[in-house]
Amino acid sequence: MLKYLEKLTKILRIIEIMNKKYFSIFICVLFITASISLGTGSLWAQEDDDDTLIDEQPIEEVLEEGFDAEDEEEPEEDLAEDEEEPEEDEDEPDIDEQAADAPEIEGGEPGEGDNRRQIKIAGMIVMSYVFDNSSDSFTVRYRWELEGQANASISVIKGDANIEAEVDGFLAKWPSGECNLNVNVPKVPFELTFKTQGEEKGNIKLVFKKAITETWQSSCSFMDAPGATFETTGPPEKWFEKALSKARPPLRSIVVNIDEPETTTQMIINTQILGDPPVGSVEIEGNAIVTVTDL
Repeated sequence: MLKYLEKLTKILRIIEIMNKKYFSIFICVLFITASISLGTGSLWAQEDDDDTLIDEQPIEEVLEEGFDAEDEEEPEEDLAEDEEEPEEDEDEPDIDEQAADAPEIEGGEPGEGDNRRQIKIAGMIVMSYVFDNSSDSFTVRYRWELEGQANASISVIKGDANIEAEVDGFLAKWPSGECNLNVNVPKVPFELTFKTQGEEKGNIKLVFKKAITETWQSSCSFMDAPGATFETTGPPEKWFEKALSKARPPLRSIVVNIDEPETTTQMIINTQILGDPPVGSVEIEGNAIVTVTDL
């Protein structure tokens, strides 16, 4: 546009010199020239714009080509990722395989020990009751037993101890009748902890999880009244529990040998007399055997 203005200025200067007669002609020529020049410039500008639009690619094609290019490049990226992944060591098992191979051990944690052992404690307590003002007496024999499996060097065994009571004699007896005694002891839950001490010794701690109570029930019959019975139940007794508390070694600290495939350890309850005023007194004694057997 600046070039056109310069040309126009020169032409105006020439017009001032020229004859007025030719003024209108020059004006027409000038107008036509300017119109053609401006039209040509616009056409050139349009042609430049058209060239620019032709060279530029439509946005739809760009997007399509862009997505196609990404799709074509993805296999190469996946291949690169596959090549970068470290190879698994075939000799090293997976964690799941290791867990599957580890044995599930009852009475102990896996890997704590190699030897599995059966532990059994069986014993008998004898209680003899003597009345103070009578020659009558009776004897109760308690047979008890518990066992479990220790699967590691440190194991906790849980279960129920079986206790059976057998009565010899009469609770009371007179010429026309007698009273028999029945003693019942329910199963008692226990917890036995076993721990090895080196290769030759082991320690056992036995704990009963509830009080050991006995139900004493008397059943009386009368010769002068055939078929008539009289039954009574007294308060719970604890003679068995009292006797166990006198055991040596104590239940909470039993040392056993484990240097042989099967070992036995003896527990003793020395003869002791316990008072039961004002009725009478009790004499107790007993023993038990702890057997440890390799499995």
